[in-house]
Formats: sequence, structure tokens, C-alpha cells
Amino acid sequence: MPIIAELIDRNCPACNKSYKVNPNRLKHGRQVTCSRECTSKIRRAKIEATKEKADCPVCGETFILRPIKGKSVQARYCSQACAYKGKTLGFTKRVIAKPYDIKVSRKNKIFVNCQQCQKQIETIPALKDRRKFCSKDCCNLSKVTSSKGSNNPSWVDGRSYNKSCYRGDNWESQRLLVYKRDNFSCQICKEKCLSRKRVAKEQDHLVIQCHHIVSWHLTHDNSLENLVTLCVSCHKKLHEGNLTLCIPTTKQED
Repeated sequence: MPIIAELIDRNCPACNKSYKVNPNRLKHGRQVTCSRECTSKIRRAKIEATKEKADCPVCGETFILRPIKGKSVQARYCSQACAYKGKTLGFTKRVIAKPYDIKVSRKNKIFVNCQQCQKQIETIPALKDRRKFCSKDCCNLSKVTSSKGSNNPSWVDGRSYNKSCYRGDNWESQRLLVYKRDNFSCQICKEKCLSRKRVAKEQDHLVIQCHHIVSWHLTHDNSLENLVTLCVSCHKKLHEGNLTLCIPTTKQED
């Protein structure tokens, strides 16, 4: 029969509560506390004691430093808000690891012409080949004009020019200008028109469309004076002859 040692009384080092423990288990470092919660408290206290603490240079609050490997920190803060304030107050200085190679001064500035509108642009010699346009609008317009026809990567053989829906290369841009001019409203029924992608089933008659006052097939004219905003319902009735377009203009509908 194994010999069972007598239990002895012991005070818990975490909560100072008295409990009974086997001395053989205590000799091997077991059952040192009265419960698992007290064991966790002692372990947590040991970990906290080994951590480095510091005072926040902005608010003065004491906090535990987190280890940052491979980074040289000038000042550490208790929160991100204090970090932003510390940069403003000058506790953290800006460090430039690699100095700039280009010295921007008035002496080495040059002028180049915008490739789209020929407007003069002020730049430096190092950016001469990269600065080609004066604005984003000129850059986008250049891309549109340079990708027309056979220059377009999707070019096949020009068959799109013979489609019944083709209305010229500038049709999309001119149509958008007409919509903005007419405040996206039908010029016959004065209803606010909607995009085909956003319209509901019960509002199909309000789909926005652009109409040529004089037919495209006769004049190939996409000027703003020859275009007008209509809803799909009025557009259909106009072509069927059930409506008349009354807009002050010198041109007449075909």
C-alpha cells in the first residue's frame, strides 16, 4: 500500500487564503496556490515586473513599453493620439534615411510645352521626360485621341463604323455635355431622366437619351446645337410623329 502523506495547512501567496496541500506535491513545485486563478495572478505579476515602463512625454502617464525590433525610436507614447501631438510638439523629429538626389531651385528649372495644348510647364531637367502634360484633363484627352481607329488595341477591321448605332468618335463626350446642359431633364415633358443602369422597372419610360435635331445620317453633325436631351418615351413618340419638338433653333427636325 502506498504511503499517503498528511495534508498540511498553507496560506495562498496570491489571496492569503488558507488551504490544505500535500507536502510531497509542494516539494516539487505543485499546488503552490489555492486555485488556478491565483496561479495566473502570480504568473501575470512576474511578467509585468520584467516589462520596461516609461512615462509618456505628452500626458505624463506611465505605460509599458512594447519591444520594437530594428527601429530606433526617439520618443514613445501611451497612445496614437499622444504620438500625433508629440510630432507637433517636436518630441519626434523627422529622420531621412536617404537624402534627396535632386535639389529643386530656381536656377535649374526649365520650361517644356504640354503635348496636348502647348501650354508652358515649369519643371526640372530630371523630370523633363516624365512631365508631358499640364493637367490631368490634357493627359486624358491625349489618351483618347491617340487610341482612335487602328491605334486602339481592340481594333479589328473598322466594322464598328458601319453599325447603325455608330454616331461618330466624339459621340460619348458630346452626349454627356448635352445632358449636363439640359440638367438631365427631358426637353419635352420636363421630367428628370435616369440612367439605364439605375432605373427601376416602373420607371423605364424615364431612361435618358440624346436626340439629333437633324438626323445624323444626313449631316453627321454632333454639335451641341444639333443635340437635345429626351426621355425614351418622348424620343419614341417623336420618331413616330406623335410629338413635335419645339426648341428655338435654326435647324429643323428631319
